[in-house]
Amino acid sequence: MEDELKELKAMMQKQIAIAEDTNIKVRSLHSSAQRAAFMRFVYWAIIIGTGIWLAKYLEPIIKMFPQITQQLQSLTSIVPH
Repeated sequence: MEDELKELKAMMQKQIAIAEDTNIKVRSLHSSAQRAAFMRFVYWAIIIGTGIWLAKYLEPIIKMFPQITQQLQSLTSIVPH
């Protein structure tokens, strides 16, 4: 009976050690997943923010394209071929 109790106690200690190790690994995976989610958010925020900034920055230049093309067309019609 005592041998069985010692064996049971040893098995319980092994299970506790395994559970603690598993808990550490699960917490590590969870924190890694949280960091990855945050980095995805930052990544997309930078991409979208850069797109919005570029749209505002390039808007005057884009609006000038019709004028530039008209000027280029008038210049090419002046220059003999």
